[in-house]
Amino acid sequence: MSIHNLKIRTRLTIAFGLMVALILIIGGTAALKSRVLLGEFGSVVNDHYPKVTEVYQIKAAVAANEVALANMLAYRMPDNIKAQVSSLQATRKQITALFKKLDESVTSGDGRAALERTKAPRAQVLALQDKYLEAMDMGLSGDAATLLEKEMPAPLKTYKESIDGLLKVQHELMGQATATATASVQGMLWIIALASLIAIALGVALAWSIIHSIIRPLHDAVAVANAVADGDLTRPIEASGNSETAHLLQALRRMQAGLIKVVSHVRQDSEGVATASAEIAQGNHDLSSRTESQASALEQIGRAHV
Repeated sequence: MSIHNLKIRTRLTIAFGLMVALILIIGGTAALKSRVLLGEFGSVVNDHYPKVTEVYQIKAAVAANEVALANMLAYRMPDNIKAQVSSLQATRKQITALFKKLDESVTSGDGRAALERTKAPRAQVLALQDKYLEAMDMGLSGDAATLLEKEMPAPLKTYKESIDGLLKVQHELMGQATATATASVQGMLWIIALASLIAIALGVALAWSIIHSIIRPLHDAVAVANAVADGDLTRPIEASGNSETAHLLQALRRMQAGLIKVVSHVRQDSEGVATASAEIAQGNHDLSSRTESQASALEQIGRAHV
């Protein structure tokens, strides 16, 4: 069915419905993508970033323990040693709690592997720390110094490297999640921009089609009316469809046909009147001729009697 056969109200309703549908599609797409983005950014903020922060806290706590162990040997006053031991025990509990949280939250294969690599060197460092504390408690500062300066550096270095490896993995995972979220944002922007362009193009096409389907018949109607006003009843009128403008052109075509009939009847009547007038004039002429003939004959008779 052609759009020209539809009523103007129906055309406008269809156009409005299509625009509403496009707006709903754009809005629905944006809503769905927004939910995906919320999930992806939520993963960065609530999952990856806390893990990175926890590994940094472990790294800082390990460094604090190094300082505490060194301070015990450098400042051997009982009160200082007691304070450093308390600090060491507190940071060790903190580290244990942080590793427990990581063990519960890390699920990726690379993350689990990196976390596993920290366990053996950590256990070795903890064992050496316990021996160091035992030596300090017994007043064996020489043995403690040997542990701190010769036996502990290599395992501690391995332990720190494993923590750095865990931190690197978590950074990479957070970077991947951030890149995915950024790509989703860009994809959503492209989808919205493309859908908006399609909506604009379709809106322009619908507007042009509707305006053209309304204006052209109105122009034809105006041209027919002007032709009739100028006395031209021969202009052809094309009127098809069931729209209001088609009904207008059909009415003008019926009016034109009616005017042609009226003019034809008037012309026929005028021709009849002209014929009758000619016949009357001819009869008057014949009567005048006979009158003149009779007068001439009477005149001749009068002369003969004289």
